[in-house]
Amino acid sequence: MATQDPKIRQYYIPLGFRVPCQVTYALPAALYVMELRSSKTVHPTLRKITHWMAGQFRRKFPNVALHADLDPDDWTIRRGQQTILDK
Repeated sequence: MATQDPKIRQYYIPLGFRVPCQVTYALPAALYVMELRSSKTVHPTLRKITHWMAGQFRRKFPNVALHADLDPDDWTIRRGQQTILDK
């Protein structure tokens, strides 16, 4: 049974789910993001966006070196080894 309490209902839909987001990067930051977030250990939904970004970037700036991992997504054991630990 769903509750009508607004404080409880706010958890039904993830925060930011329906909020469009726009980011602006300087060239070094854009390259860093595309290279870092294109690896196979990144969540597939973010990786898909990063691949799109890399494609747009390469069309606009074909002479700039971009070392993004644009291989098709496949399961990798490294994904299962990632964790967050308090060190």
